[in-house]
Amino acid sequence: MLLTGGFGGIGLTLAEDLVTRYKARIALITRTPLPPRAEWRALLAKGNPLEGVNRRILALQRLEALG
Repeated sequence: MLLTGGFGGIGLTLAEDLVTRYKARIALITRTPLPPRAEWRALLAKGNPLEGVNRRILALQRLEALG
């Protein structure tokens, strides 16, 4: 499943429901790319988890943890 605007509130809620309920494979599409995965830990350690890129990284990690 492809979700445009996938990192918005509705997109993330729908993505989480699809992954949890149907074990759906999803792709989240956004205009602003995420930094390389190797940089995530450092970014999360120094930044506010409720802002910008950190919020998106945490949301993606939560979805990945669901399967």
